[in-house]
Amino acid sequence: DLTHDDFWSRLFNENRTAHFIKWHLNQQQERGADIFIPPVPYVNYKSIDSLLNKAIEINSDSLELVGETSATFFSIDVQLFRYRDSIKKILEYLSYINTKFNIFKITNANALVGQGFGQDARNNFELFLRVIKSLKEENPSRVFGMLNGGGFGYCMIGAGFDFFVDNVNNYGDGF
Repeated sequence: DLTHDDFWSRLFNENRTAHFIKWHLNQQQERGADIFIPPVPYVNYKSIDSLLNKAIEINSDSLELVGETSATFFSIDVQLFRYRDSIKKILEYLSYINTKFNIFKITNANALVGQGFGQDARNNFELFLRVIKSLKEENPSRVFGMLNGGGFGYCMIGAGFDFFVDNVNNYGDGF
C-alpha cells in the first residue's frame, strides 16, 4: 500500500499527471481502443482521503485532455461502502460530470453479502445503485459498466448498468 500511495503522491507532487494520462492515451489508442479509460489509482479504505480525490482529479483531467471519448473510471475496494461520505463524493462527481462512459471496478464486491459487513455498507451500496439508475434514467445515452460485479451482475443490469463483467466463480457450482 505504501508503494502505491507513494507513486500517486509523487505523480501529483511532480505535476506529471498530464504526461501520465497522455502516455496511457497513446498506449490505448495504439491498441485500437474506442474509449479512453483513465489510469486512476485503486482506492481502498486505508487511502480514501488522498486517493479518492486523486482518482476524481485524474478523471477530470482525462476528460479535459481527451474529450468525450474519455470514460469516468473508479477502481475501489468494496470496503469503501462502509464510508457514506466517500460513496457520496463519487456519486456527486458522477452527477456533476455527465460523461458518456462510466466504468467501475469494485474489488471483493461479493463481501457485501458476507457476515460482518454491516447494514450501513449495504445501505450505501443500495444508494449507489439507486443513484446510478437515476442518472441513467435522466440521460439514457450514458453508459454504465461494472468490472468484477461480485456475483451481482444481473442486479447491476436492473440498476441501470449497461454491462458487467464477472468471474464465473461468483455463480457457484452450477456451471
